[in-house]
Amino acid sequence: MERMAVLKRIRPPDLRELTSAHLATLVNSSDDAIYSQTLDSIITSWNPAAERLYGHPAAEVIGHSVERFLPPDRLEEERQIVARIRAGERVKHFETVRLRRDGSEINLSISVSPILDARGVIIGAAKIARDISAERAERERVARLTALTHHLAAIVSSSGDAIVSKTLEGIVTSWNGAAARIFGYSADEMVGRSIRVLLPPDRADEEDVILRKVNAGEHVGPYDTRRVRKDGAMVDVSLTVSPIRDEQGAIVGVSKIARDICDRLEAERRIAHEAGHDGLTGLANRRQLNARLDAVLQQAQREPHPLFAVLYVDLDGFKRVNDSLGHAAGDQLLVAVAGRLQAALRSDDFIARIGGDEFVVLANRLPSAQDALDLGNRLVSVLRPAVLIEGQACQVSGSVGVALYPAHGRSCDELLRRADHALYRAKREGRDRVAVCQAADLSAG
Repeated sequence: MERMAVLKRIRPPDLRELTSAHLATLVNSSDDAIYSQTLDSIITSWNPAAERLYGHPAAEVIGHSVERFLPPDRLEEERQIVARIRAGERVKHFETVRLRRDGSEINLSISVSPILDARGVIIGAAKIARDISAERAERERVARLTALTHHLAAIVSSSGDAIVSKTLEGIVTSWNGAAARIFGYSADEMVGRSIRVLLPPDRADEEDVILRKVNAGEHVGPYDTRRVRKDGAMVDVSLTVSPIRDEQGAIVGVSKIARDICDRLEAERRIAHEAGHDGLTGLANRRQLNARLDAVLQQAQREPHPLFAVLYVDLDGFKRVNDSLGHAAGDQLLVAVAGRLQAALRSDDFIARIGGDEFVVLANRLPSAQDALDLGNRLVSVLRPAVLIEGQACQVSGSVGVALYPAHGRSCDELLRRADHALYRAKREGRDRVAVCQAADLSAG
């Protein structure tokens, strides 16, 4: 009986008290910030996680507005949230930015729910805030990488240069549109195939050299080389080759950029040609003449009995054609004359137009002085027939002055000057003839 009396005096626990204690434990042990506020945004509770997240102890914030944690550009956001809570809505997992005690910003995911009193009236809001800075940073990193990947893919796809990747054994792993245009092979034809299919026979060892250098971590190029297109045609390219490394820095492949330089080389050839040739007739110009004459002089100085001639050619009556028919007709006449003079030369002879209607022929390795005179007469002869220009027959002739090496000069300047003196003597003596340098021409300089 006494035991029964003791048991009756022990009151069973109140379920509401257990629930309240349980909820308080959950809130206080949560890793998420959990806090409540009135509908006027005044904070009424603040758990330890909120203290850690925002840096404010509960005593500093309870009774104060939550707006102290909002950046200026987010104030309207809080007012909209409260309006939705007043309407009985829940706000789930919206991402936003709040301020810590030290003024730094923190990225949060916040859920907000209405707080109801015993009568079901909304009297406040409960908020759960989770720090998503790391998660957001990772998402932004992935987004940046994805954007960068798309950007790089767009660059590779739209590039005018062939951009190719391959294994360390030379097997193609990627092939862009420019590679297809330059080399003629589609990506389907080349991916998984050896890059060596592009190597011409005389460059078969080039790929081995490149791969050895890349395997050693070297960058190769840019350097000019040649490759074989699918149709068998050769294409000139400038190559740059670099190692591809993984995240640990290990070399796992090869990147190659090939630029079609056919147009560049053609332009360089054209520039080089224009630098040494007359733009109207296509003959060599004075610059190339001087270089050729200098080379012949150097060669002659090494030979026991050298003999070559410089023949200075000038048209007779050219000014009359220009004045009567115009400069366009004069240009046509010069082109026709250039063709005739060139056709009259030996294969080893050299001709240049040095200005206006003046031409110089360099006749190398002559058997005798008579051969120089014979060549001069042949040049005069081919100029005599009329040239048909714009339906009119244009009659001109030519005068030729000849200077011989070594009799009439031992330098470029001497030979050209004395051939010129002989030329003007031919003109004084009646034109349409050849004059060989004489003592008077030597004394004249």
